Amino acid sequence: MIHISKANTRRKVSRGPFTSRFLPLGRLLPDWDDHGLAQIGRLEHATLEAGALVPMHMHQNEEILSYLRKGTMHHKDSDENDLGIHNKYFMVFRSEVLFYDVRLEKDSALPTPNLKGKTGLLYVFDGSLTIKSTGKTIEEGDSIVIKDEKLDLKSNEDSDLVFFVLDEQASFS
Repeated sequence: MIHISKANTRRKVSRGPFTSRFLPLGRLLPDWDDHGLAQIGRLEHATLEAGALVPMHMHQNEEILSYLRKGTMHHKDSDENDLGIHNKYFMVFRSEVLFYDVRLEKDSALPTPNLKGKTGLLYVFDGSLTIKSTGKTIEEGDSIVIKDEKLDLKSNEDSDLVFFVLDEQASFS
């Protein structure tokens, strides 16, 4: 199964210097009764202008991956720990998830990882790809949920991607 979610189906929220684009993964799948997909409740692509502050807020029973492609963000928790998060150091949720990050140069090809019965989630940060077997184009902000498939991808331009391997049988909150 291959399910493509286009960027224009996403909800966008802007609060001054903070913009977030939400993708409730499960709600986009046919016959799915949960907003999440395995260990990921939702994918949120956020941008924060330099110097901006997001006030302290709770994330009770949420497992969050905070990952930055550019710049550095400081995360201060209720115990006064102050961590710098950047493209070499990120905060991970407790679930066992494989996470791949790749920059695919124009006209390069790449197969998706072997899922071995698990579920794949590809997100395009920027650029565009073509799925060789279908000829479909995946663009900035689009995502693909993959089950029981292996895709060969070809970049149409320099593209930044992340890929998650999720286990729908694993426990998560």
